[in-house]
Amino acid sequence: MFSFQPKALPRRRTGGAWLKAMGRAAAAGWMLSLLLAAGCSDSDGTLIRLPNAPAGELDPTFNQVGYVTHDNAAGGSGPVNDVAPGLAVLPSGDIVASGFSLGPGGYNNAVLYNYTEAGQLNTAFGGGDGIFVFDPGAHAEGLNLTVDDQGRFVVPGVFFTGTDNDMAVIRVDSNGTLDTSFSGDGLFNHDGLGGGNDTANSAVIDGSGNIVICGRSSDGAENHAVIWRLDSSGFLDTTFGGTGWVTFDVSPTFDEEAVGCLIDDSGRIVASGNVDNGTDDDAAVWRFNSDGSLDTSFGGVGYVTFHDIAGGAADDNANFSSLDPSGRILTAGFSSNGTDFDGFVLRLESDGSPDSTFGSGGFAVFDFGNNSFDRMFIPRVDFWGNIVVAGFVSGPVGVNIDMAVWRYLADGSLDPSFANGAGFLTHHNAAGGNGADLALNLAFDAQGRIVLSGYSTNSVPDLDATIWRIR
Repeated sequence: MFSFQPKALPRRRTGGAWLKAMGRAAAAGWMLSLLLAAGCSDSDGTLIRLPNAPAGELDPTFNQVGYVTHDNAAGGSGPVNDVAPGLAVLPSGDIVASGFSLGPGGYNNAVLYNYTEAGQLNTAFGGGDGIFVFDPGAHAEGLNLTVDDQGRFVVPGVFFTGTDNDMAVIRVDSNGTLDTSFSGDGLFNHDGLGGGNDTANSAVIDGSGNIVICGRSSDGAENHAVIWRLDSSGFLDTTFGGTGWVTFDVSPTFDEEAVGCLIDDSGRIVASGNVDNGTDDDAAVWRFNSDGSLDTSFGGVGYVTFHDIAGGAADDNANFSSLDPSGRILTAGFSSNGTDFDGFVLRLESDGSPDSTFGSGGFAVFDFGNNSFDRMFIPRVDFWGNIVVAGFVSGPVGVNIDMAVWRYLADGSLDPSFANGAGFLTHHNAAGGNGADLALNLAFDAQGRIVLSGYSTNSVPDLDATIWRIR
């Protein structure tokens, strides 16, 4: 079914995350660490959750229909794409999504949307309309979101410097104003290898309050996977790799990209993404020590790659990862089956080997059928130990792209108690344009309800930022 390779082969071009799958309209890179609420409590602090896991239906108590869309947050003109790849659920119950929207200058602005638990914009946030817009005078996109221990929003993404895109991170106070104490003006950007575009795909806060960012940087000939670490003030932490950033490169002519980023219980950095094997893409997972060196106890060399997951002997792409309660790594992605693409969830043991008790040989592979193009972006473990995954499914050759959310049991089988026995739920046409609907991120609220963010096509047609809630 697949080959497990402790050491990656050389690669020719970058793998993709969801931006490769969908192009710039779907945004560039991805997603985030999530603020997972542990539950709500009554007056004496007793934990209260739903008695059962969500059944798998849209929650009509959220904006009356179970979803909410937003168009033109930054005030641009003409067709305007709003995309929300970053997501966090706050202890208050508010839902905050990060992304981008076309601004009046004709370039994208980074955006935060703050919705109440009921699905209405929180007018106490941002400019009084529930929205924060970051316009630095040039193209800027928020591609993910994490929240620090002071409730500030850390948003990784890109910033155009006039020549090319730098990786970028902004920090926003809890009230929706730019935190200018961060890096001196609220924005940190870095040119990395100096040869072309750089992207910060995801970020996570470590146990010392440092910000760890996963992404890529171009040297002009190829892309390299990069891990940056900033201190809490927004400057490179030079105790990490000697410079504050480390790169991964298996060949001087082939590409790598780190998409997902997390910190394990030992303080090690786990990144997921893609490497090129010289012909097509392999899914990859790296593990770095806290000083920026590769952890060679993982896969023997510090990383593992996987090829031919769905049997198509072509592209295999890993997106975001999370940890299960036992510390095993869950990674979502997509793989060619020879005709189209299937979504997959991979579970790895602590040494980097696939967990043979999960799915088939460590993989749960999903094919919607009918020549569908299926993508899985991010897996998360819910309060009941199930694995919930966000993504999309489509008809033949990308027709009728629907947002999708899957729920798997701990053994890697679809949960027959979810979505009327199907184990997955799809939704189409949230914004009314009968086009593409994608779920790019997910989180859980205090009751265990599933919250998804992404976008939906409207009637213009362009894209509206969209949030769904599933009960």
